[in-house]
Amino acid sequence: AAISACARGRRWQSALRVLLAGEADVVGYNAAIHACERGLQWQPALELFAAMAASSLQPDVHTYGATISACEKGGQWQAALNFFTKMKLQLPTQESGLVVRNATISACGRGQQWARALSLLEAMQLQGPGPDVISYNATITACEKGAQWWRGCALLEEMRLRRVLASAVSYNAAISACEKAGRWAAALALVHRMAEGRLTPGSITFNAAISACSRGQQLQAALALHGLMLRKGVEADTVTFNATVSSCERSSDWRRALHFLAEMRREAIEPNGITCSTAISACSKGHEWVLALALLSGMSSSSIPLCTVACNAAINACENGHRWALAVELLQQMPQQRVVPSLISFNATASACEKGRQWERALRILRELPAWSLEPSSVSFGAVILACLGSRCWQPALALLQELTLRGLEPDSSSCSGCLAECEDREALIRHEAAILSRLSRHAALGTTAANVAALRLASSGQ
Repeated sequence: AAISACARGRRWQSALRVLLAGEADVVGYNAAIHACERGLQWQPALELFAAMAASSLQPDVHTYGATISACEKGGQWQAALNFFTKMKLQLPTQESGLVVRNATISACGRGQQWARALSLLEAMQLQGPGPDVISYNATITACEKGAQWWRGCALLEEMRLRRVLASAVSYNAAISACEKAGRWAAALALVHRMAEGRLTPGSITFNAAISACSRGQQLQAALALHGLMLRKGVEADTVTFNATVSSCERSSDWRRALHFLAEMRREAIEPNGITCSTAISACSKGHEWVLALALLSGMSSSSIPLCTVACNAAINACENGHRWALAVELLQQMPQQRVVPSLISFNATASACEKGRQWERALRILRELPAWSLEPSSVSFGAVILACLGSRCWQPALALLQELTLRGLEPDSSSCSGCLAECEDREALIRHEAAILSRLSRHAALGTTAANVAALRLASSGQ
């Protein structure tokens, strides 16, 4: 009784002390393992199970159930499956029960082992005990985590055929699976079906469905869901607004993105870094660099911490607005704001410099990458090469193209075509230029036309 009280209070350490102080039996061990499970301590649970065997005590179905549940909550799907297999061998005549099987399915789901979860569910259907709503929910969730959206929807339909009453959790898991796969139409259909089944969609339901519409770039559907949510009296939260603002951003609708950001503040819902970053990106796509910088400045002056994604979106806004100097300034300020720049930060700034024909600055940005333990990509080189070509500086461009290929990177077609065009304008191809073209002619990124040009130039130069 004392150990069980500790379990209810999630005091697993107290449960262990009580167990060690008295004469331990199977019931005592079961209660202690259950306390560890409630306290999210899977390793002590496994140690107690091993101690039982050392004490010549025979684990029963409750021992296995508590141990498997502890493994499930600790994300240890292999251990959970091993204990389940061991239980079937050692207790062949006893019913394992729904709880144990459901916990095993849930453990497989957490470990993204959807196929194993399905196999366990099928075994329940064939051998018993028959699966209940929790069994199906755990399996649908496993399919959701394993990116098997159609299997999740099929299981929901199977529940109807087998007369297992689906719950809100069942629908939410299936809708979330559709959301992750960008299947917005399927997500919408499930929301309507849920309502027809007299289940009230909650914030989790609407959030997943709005996010699915966002991924599918279905702005009007996302807006309709947001409105329906409010009309049904379901309280919107930060996740709701993030999904709706994201839908606006994906559709390049910066006005609506800012509208929902303002709506959040009116509703006393605190925006977070994701909200602001997405709104800044929406402004960037709308070439509203002034608004993007204002939003970034607002983050700095509020309790919302600046993040790399927000700064990158602001740099992109400056690039789209042909404000290379501001882009460079933002990049330089990131370390001062305790924000670590990423490769995207440098690439976007280099692209801004390219559009401003500032090839020397773009080159300096490229050379700063090693100081941040970053390796340049094809995009990094491409931006600087185009900056050089835009300023008619063909020699640095060719040198960078040579460096790019020596690094084993795949050149992009714009850089290649630009360099080839420059070489076409030259009366003679010197040796190192011919060597570059020789390498480029073998790259797929050149495309058929550019590759043919390279081959012809090489042939005409006698290389």
